[in-house]
Amino acid sequence: MKDLEWKRGVDVVATGSEAMPTFEAQTGRKAADLTGTDYSDPAWQELAEQLTPEQAMRLVRLGGYATVQVDGIGLPATQDKDGPSGISGTLVGGQSAMAYPVEVVMASTWNTALTHRLGLSVGNDSIQTGVAVWYAPGVNIHRFPYSGRNFEYFSEDGFLSGQISAAEVRGTREKGVITYMKHFALNDQETNRYGVAVFANEQAIREVFLKGFEHTVTQGNTNAAMASMNRLGATWSGAHKGLMTNVLRDEWGFEGAVITYQASVPTPWEIALTIANIVVFGGCFILTVLTTIRLVKTIKFKPKTEAAQAEEDDIVKKKIVVILTIAALVVGLVGGIAGTKLLGGGSAGTGGSEITGSYIYNEIADNAMGDNGYVSYELTLYGEGTYQMTTSTSSCGYSMLLSNTVTSAYGTYTMGASTDRTTACELSEATRIVYNGYSDIGGYNMSYDTSSLQFPVELLGGVMTEQADFWAMFGHARTVSLDDAITG
Repeated sequence: MKDLEWKRGVDVVATGSEAMPTFEAQTGRKAADLTGTDYSDPAWQELAEQLTPEQAMRLVRLGGYATVQVDGIGLPATQDKDGPSGISGTLVGGQSAMAYPVEVVMASTWNTALTHRLGLSVGNDSIQTGVAVWYAPGVNIHRFPYSGRNFEYFSEDGFLSGQISAAEVRGTREKGVITYMKHFALNDQETNRYGVAVFANEQAIREVFLKGFEHTVTQGNTNAAMASMNRLGATWSGAHKGLMTNVLRDEWGFEGAVITYQASVPTPWEIALTIANIVVFGGCFILTVLTTIRLVKTIKFKPKTEAAQAEEDDIVKKKIVVILTIAALVVGLVGGIAGTKLLGGGSAGTGGSEITGSYIYNEIADNAMGDNGYVSYELTLYGEGTYQMTTSTSSCGYSMLLSNTVTSAYGTYTMGASTDRTTACELSEATRIVYNGYSDIGGYNMSYDTSSLQFPVELLGGVMTEQADFWAMFGHARTVSLDDAITG
């Protein structure tokens, strides 16, 4: 597998690529000015060099189902959607379009002209729904019957897969859609897909497993690819130079972007918190065990009264044990409080006002992913005429927390008249909003407080939101009907 090997050595490292890129250059380039510019034109480099390090990080890191806008170079945000059967809002919400037959049915027609028309239809759907990027087609091989993604792939034959895929991509590309062929490459199973090692010889890889991708690039002219999460041998696909550079770019002439697969894996921040939990609670556990052992020994081998010095030494050891135990409890308490604060926990506070009423409503409903969604409203009324409305929404699917949003709106209220055993409570437009959002899809974990917030802000899915839209979603005035049996 000479062409697919990558042995990291001096010839790889010492290429000049180790130099830091240029940031915040004043080249005057705008994204719109480069429309139609050749892929290898240095103007693209000049455009990228205007980014700040923070902008470059966000543009690359927050790339799941959306990309962020960059005002300095006039780069708009994009909305990205799955999947191989058409534009779908199932995973991340938003508008869906036509649902087309699954890829195995497309391949069963052996009809490239029909598949090209299907690609044109998907392109029209993307225009109507405002979707710029389509995570499709899936081009892996039906290596065995029980793969969890066979419905998203065309065939067990590399040539057939490539011809059908290329025809579909030609259609969508004619409408300006960015098409991410996936999952590149050898994504043969769903179980342990985060790191399973897949083995095959080079002949099989080239003639069967890569053939569909090759045709999608060379005949379909796709301009994007999604790396798989598995390994080729012992090397992760996305870090495999033989696959990503030697074959994809150098041999096939691919000119486009490659993104990683889902970000529903622990981020460095989450890993750090896990390690902190292990250190704090593990340390407390160890100290508790050592303290218990020491006290048992103390009771069992209590020194005699005539051994005064020995007793004095033992008392000192007891004091050390007590100090260590107290220290462990303090560390655990402080660590727990600090962790709660860092994770956005705790109330935003209302100045300690007296609570005059608290009302909770919960609802659980099935969703389109065969799982459930959850919504909870908690309204707290305070004696000084202010309120806190906390709304929690979450959506689960495919054994993941797809999204979870908790918003707390603060404002004033007035109680209306009582009719039909209910009282109307008028909640004013919020004067302050605290937002916390998390999603396994795209790796989003964000917290905002409007008392110190600059708009626009990014919400789950990478959508940039202006202040008026933010308030319309989370802080609008509303009327709540309260049960008189509760309000008294």
